[in-house]
Amino acid sequence: MKTFKADEYTTGGWTQNLGAFPKRGMTTVMYGMIEDLEGLTTARGCDSWSPVETHAPLISASSLWSYGGDGCFPRGMPDSDPLIDKMISATTCKCWSGIDVVNGCGMDSDKIITLFNKMHWKQKSYTFYAGSKFNNPEQHPEGEFANNEVLKIYMYTDVDRFILKMYDGVMWSLESLHSYVGPGMKRLLNMGVPAKKIFATATTKGLTIDALNHIIDEIKRLKVGGLFIWDYENLLPPHLDLINTRLSINNGAK
Repeated sequence: MKTFKADEYTTGGWTQNLGAFPKRGMTTVMYGMIEDLEGLTTARGCDSWSPVETHAPLISASSLWSYGGDGCFPRGMPDSDPLIDKMISATTCKCWSGIDVVNGCGMDSDKIITLFNKMHWKQKSYTFYAGSKFNNPEQHPEGEFANNEVLKIYMYTDVDRFILKMYDGVMWSLESLHSYVGPGMKRLLNMGVPAKKIFATATTKGLTIDALNHIIDEIKRLKVGGLFIWDYENLLPPHLDLINTRLSINNGAK
């Protein structure tokens, strides 16, 4: 991963559409979600696909596949070295830029560490929920556990990005954004995670100018890595313009 200056930012996002191209300025796109963690498929009926069988889309950006998500199953995955080797083989043979692990169902962090360390030549992202429990670990055992997982993955891998999920089905309220966006990223900084490995997020559903401005305010204040958008195909032109203008994004897809 290249060395960034404090005022350089990366933008990208997630999509469930293999035919989607990155928006202007986006340099990283993550395709998924691969929610069947044993079968390595999206588990979406007739639209289901697998990175084992599917070549990475030919786009003008990095293309990762996302292992996990809010509906992923079963818990405790990946659960074996053969499965990890299969994931790495799919990434390499099908020309994916790397893997984005989205821990939405209690994954095995030790096996995630094994996965990341075995694929050191590929891009690696770790995405996790960064709401009330994560930001108040003294009140929530689940939050304390999540903090410890992030710290362990940081200490024992060379993961490229820690991506904090900062929304639910729709964007958080402004009150929640003020409570969790800056503090969540600051929590990683206090663990020692380099600023440019930390990424904020948003979803296009319910996204407002005020919400976007606050998230970007915190990105710039803390000089972290940048911003990733869920369902980025539906990003409104004014929102994309705001992101690219405020983060001085001039490269990437047109």
